[in-house]
Amino acid sequence: MKKLKKLTSLILSASMILGACSVVNAKDYSWDDINTKTGVYITDDGVSMLWSPIDGYVSRQNPPDFTWPYVNGALSYDFRICTRPYANDSKVYEKSGLTTNYHNLQNVLETGTQYYWFVRYNKADGSSSWSEPRKFRIDPDAHIFTVNDWDEVFGKIPSSHPRIFTTKESGTDYYYTLDEFKSIKDNTATGKAIFDHYFNQAKRYADANSIPDDPVDMEQKKADSVARGLNTQIVACSFSALIAEDSAERDKIVNHCIKALRAIATWNPKGMTSHKANDQVNREIMYKCAMAYDWLYHDLSADDRKAITDMLKTRWDIMGDFADKITKNPLDSHGWTILGYQGIVSYALCDDVPWAREKFREILPLYTAVLPPWSTQDGGWSQGTGYWKHGTNSNKEFIDVIQLSGLVSLYDKAWLKNEPIWLLYTNAVGSYGSFGDEGNTYVVENNPNTRQSMARHMFFNQSSLAARLANDQGGQNKSYLYNYYTAPAEDMEEDKNLIYPRGHHMQDLDWAIMSSDLADPNRVQFTFK
Repeated sequence: MKKLKKLTSLILSASMILGACSVVNAKDYSWDDINTKTGVYITDDGVSMLWSPIDGYVSRQNPPDFTWPYVNGALSYDFRICTRPYANDSKVYEKSGLTTNYHNLQNVLETGTQYYWFVRYNKADGSSSWSEPRKFRIDPDAHIFTVNDWDEVFGKIPSSHPRIFTTKESGTDYYYTLDEFKSIKDNTATGKAIFDHYFNQAKRYADANSIPDDPVDMEQKKADSVARGLNTQIVACSFSALIAEDSAERDKIVNHCIKALRAIATWNPKGMTSHKANDQVNREIMYKCAMAYDWLYHDLSADDRKAITDMLKTRWDIMGDFADKITKNPLDSHGWTILGYQGIVSYALCDDVPWAREKFREILPLYTAVLPPWSTQDGGWSQGTGYWKHGTNSNKEFIDVIQLSGLVSLYDKAWLKNEPIWLLYTNAVGSYGSFGDEGNTYVVENNPNTRQSMARHMFFNQSSLAARLANDQGGQNKSYLYNYYTAPAEDMEEDKNLIYPRGHHMQDLDWAIMSSDLADPNRVQFTFK
């Protein structure tokens, strides 16, 4: 009898400790059920949403982003953080009924504490066991990145236009009111140069009054060129109209832009500018027309607005929802970029059409948690330095829209804080770059992608290292629209000393870089992975 009582006591104690992983529903499921149709989603190449943070991770972001594999048929997920594996009495955070396989916290965690996180999924007829506990702790110098309640975030979206980069509304968290945004051209040399570049370009387009027809029956490269040429006209004219003062010249530019928008809205979305023909051209048409729609909203007639929004919805439906795709497989180069552009489209059209707010609500939390899919927190880019040069700016177009709106401060994420470190070691002036497409092919010098990317860090993160790296390659790009709003940082003092070790380990990528001299363009550098 004593042995039986002792055994019963042990069982009860174990039940209390392991209560977090008990399953109360009729059918048990497991994280070991790997099936693209019925269980944990994984591609034929073995790719799924990653478990992050991985077991034993030291997070340089407080709190870290949490992601886990998508499960087919899951109705919800339950998420917990404890200071002991599974133990309910050590629980510090819990969120049940999550409908996404990613999550961000609203509050910081303590440094110096060992945490464990785990998750289970729920289906109609049962729940899974809890995942294996993954331990992590917070670095004492971690960058703070918390996210407010999403209902609060989405409640900040302005009801009026414009809302891309700026707003007419007062009392918001936007960086710039419209009057302040316009004044950048009057108060900074870079802002004036960028405005002059686009305004003069727009005047030439309006004077020429040349709008191409839908490209058909031609080589694909020619069709791409035609489409991108008209996109360039639309962006130059709509941006100029946004920040120019009222005048006959502005009116002429606006009228030409509206004609261009009317024309492109009639192009065949399944033709030579379709997602299937060239996804890059299709996505450019979508997000650039959405920005023009936002900036010219009050100049457009109701019929023009409907024609543009109908065109955007048609092209969206043909290409599909990339939020759904990225939740399953974030390692999709073009897909990740498209997700950001769909974010711009849905934000520009939010509440003007029934579907846009719902799409934006799906995209922003996903983008926030997963950014970037090519690393975690070290600032790196696993595709290599060649792809980074392109991806760093295409990523930032959506990031900047969100940052300038005050919805989520994505530049506070550890990865963005550390991105200049990546550039310093892997792709600075004199470097050939490393690994991946376009790596080791040419010497880096006066690279506009680098200048444009680092200008954002100069402005949003006040990074003197970014100022040094941008200036090494020619300073802010004075013919680049996205450096207009960063122009107030044009005179930032750069880091002249570069007091950094000559060797660096990219912890998440597991790259090791050794350099003879970080400042010498003729240095000797070795990169290993």
